[in-house]
Amino acid sequence: MSLYEWLPHYHFPTTKTPESSRRRNAVGARWGAIATLTVWALLMVIPVVNWLYKRGYRIAQRPPLLPKVTRWLTQLQSPSAASAPSAASSASSAPQWAPQYTEYSALLDSQPVPRRRRSRIIRWWNHLIDGLKEFSYWMALRWNSIARIGFWAALLTFFAVIETNNDYVWLAKRLGRIPAICMPPILFLTLRPSPLPHTLYLAVLPIHKWMARLIVVQAVVHTIIYLFYFQFKNGSFHKAWKRENLYGWVALFGFLVITVTSLGQMRNRYYRLFYINHYLWTWVIVAMLQVHIRPWNYKWYTAANVAILIWQIAARVYMSVYSTTRSQIGFVEVKQASPSFTVVQFPKQFLAVPHKNPGAHLRLTLLPKQWWRRWWRLAVPMYHPYTLASLPNDKTQSLIIRESTFRLVNDGDYVICATYDPKLLFITRDTHHQKTKKPAKFQISRLHINAKRMLIVIGGSAVSFALPLIRVATYHGIPVKVVWVVRDFRDVQVLKHYEDVVSGDDFEIYVTGEPSLSRRRSFYFDRDLADAVVDDTDPYLRKWFDSHDDDVYENVEVDVASAPASDSGTVRAPSPASCGSSVVATTPTSAPVPPAPRRIRKKPSMNDPFEVYYSKSSSEHSKNYVVQYRETVESLGISHRVYKGRPVMDHRYVDWCINEGFTQCSGPVADENNNLVCCQAVQPNRVRQTNVNCRDVWVVSAGPGGLVNNMKLWATQNGFNFHEEAFNV
Repeated sequence: MSLYEWLPHYHFPTTKTPESSRRRNAVGARWGAIATLTVWALLMVIPVVNWLYKRGYRIAQRPPLLPKVTRWLTQLQSPSAASAPSAASSASSAPQWAPQYTEYSALLDSQPVPRRRRSRIIRWWNHLIDGLKEFSYWMALRWNSIARIGFWAALLTFFAVIETNNDYVWLAKRLGRIPAICMPPILFLTLRPSPLPHTLYLAVLPIHKWMARLIVVQAVVHTIIYLFYFQFKNGSFHKAWKRENLYGWVALFGFLVITVTSLGQMRNRYYRLFYINHYLWTWVIVAMLQVHIRPWNYKWYTAANVAILIWQIAARVYMSVYSTTRSQIGFVEVKQASPSFTVVQFPKQFLAVPHKNPGAHLRLTLLPKQWWRRWWRLAVPMYHPYTLASLPNDKTQSLIIRESTFRLVNDGDYVICATYDPKLLFITRDTHHQKTKKPAKFQISRLHINAKRMLIVIGGSAVSFALPLIRVATYHGIPVKVVWVVRDFRDVQVLKHYEDVVSGDDFEIYVTGEPSLSRRRSFYFDRDLADAVVDDTDPYLRKWFDSHDDDVYENVEVDVASAPASDSGTVRAPSPASCGSSVVATTPTSAPVPPAPRRIRKKPSMNDPFEVYYSKSSSEHSKNYVVQYRETVESLGISHRVYKGRPVMDHRYVDWCINEGFTQCSGPVADENNNLVCCQAVQPNRVRQTNVNCRDVWVVSAGPGGLVNNMKLWATQNGFNFHEEAFNV
């Protein structure tokens, strides 16, 4: 297909006059200026929206669309072919408002279809509904990205094609101008911390990513059209190799290298390569654009690009502290809490910019001894992000770090670049008592929790994000439940360093690994926790979140199946549609509520207690780990709160969020008469906070991407607020 057939209304100019060139440049300059102002104006809107959202000014709340879609698809789904002898009986179980399935079943019943074929058709129908559910989940998780891509693609395409006179040369030059003027905003979005007030730099990185990819597409099209133009005008591509155009080829190559190395699989597998290419090629592209772009004057844009890049380096220098320069205050203390977890502690004076909120993070790297390597680190900051497990007023700050190739040593030399406050919509700071312009010292009493309950689900080392939130919520009397998923039971020993934070009633720990050390592997990863949380209401999540990494990572299967609608002894929590301000507490029942027609679970929805042991062949080292684990859980009072396998996020957790009800069995407990009874029997007698609305409940998740995605879907389906903490883009 020729370029003429691709865009039949466009044409190459047959003649070139000074007047046409001046007109083309004037029109391009005008729309370039409009595009520049529009892009910057849109970026300035971001902090305004964040400020309004932080203060409760939101668009009228509407029920989430995902629960409606999934409930509608579930109603359309027939019972399994094995449990449905005929289509007529399946149709009778369908609701009256599901005419699609009723008509389909009636058609099957009216036709002389053999039983075996009818079963195959029903299975096909169920597979179709399952596929639609999977697609709805996929859309729910990626809707923000899809909307972001659509908006910026439409905007940048509009500025590229508007008033191009149906001329390929006009179009090519505009497609080159738009990426060039978008470079300063794209670099501006990478600044840490973000200069935009009320904005976390991680929140604007997705805009940076997709704007950059879109301008790369425009740059590629710009190059292709010019190649066709050279062939059309001169009959060869000789002009494409002129010196000024060679600079453009270098810039284009840099764009493509950054784009390829930033793709998800490539970035995760070769992160160091991605990081180095990202920074070095950015400087090369900025220099090449200055000498390539003509005839319009690009020097002011180049000045802005260079200023932003220098600002990045200056901000890193300002926010960084060398541990060697403050050795008289203290040192970085590294404690091995378990074979896979390390606790790092240091004085709070090591933080150049103290954090103001719980859950902040810093960036840490080793301090090179050679001066040239220190300068290299400023240009290419290979820092590792870690969440602070302490509050701003703690004299000693701490980190929980998972063992990796980045090895930390006690009393080592480090560069600490800190800190970056998170964007927590459910925590606000009271600034009314601040009479001076100096920043007020952190006081936990001045924090306001805009939630009546908090469910925190975390995986692996992300427990460091939960610990300060627990302290704040406990201080303000907010009920909080923590569900922590770990692979190795020895990781629980890290809680010994935070024993004043851990409460047995608030913690549920799930161990996905083996309870014995006799045949364990010698490496540990958080990757297998990506599928650690199971949404029990819909068995369609795992397919989208399987780990596709190398075989070096252990792949842990996820038990996904549907659970009964309710259990004996409890009343199911209200559905998202009926979740409101009036809440009925969980009460015992004399007979179980009949379950709704759904698939039968192969495994119980309750998790078994996790019991560790060692075999006769175990070494003394392994036996010591078992003894230390038992001592830890006993001293913390969580011996009955450690469970085997993965948590099943079913109606029990919905019931806890609404009624603070029963979730998992913790063994016999003493009642008010000091009699040992089932833990579930004393649940209704607890003093609970009533009149809890779904929008007053916050579900917080941190850890591997799959775990966070599962919890995001679960919270959305049940109408709860959701907050995720992740460093990935």
